Amino acid sequence: MEHEFPGCSPIELPGLQESGTVYPMAELRVEFSDQELRVLEAAARDAGVPTEEYVRDASLRERTRRTFLATAVAFYDENVAEFDQAFPEETPGTRAA
Repeated sequence: MEHEFPGCSPIELPGLQESGTVYPMAELRVEFSDQELRVLEAAARDAGVPTEEYVRDASLRERTRRTFLATAVAFYDENVAEFDQAFPEETPGTRAA
């Protein structure tokens, strides 16, 4: 069966995830100042998750946010003229003061 992580063999752990499949994870050491670590630990506590999970998820959320933003900007750039024509009263710089 083909899976999404070429070169990694899945480990079957029923009940751990919805799919029951976990892929081995590489380690990454990231250093934080004492103050940064305290902020991350507090944020993780507020979210109800371990600090490691919070940091991993935050980095992935940031990538998703950047992808969304780039897609939104591209959509705007491709469609701004059409929107300006359809809604001239909403075009920046055309509102009455």
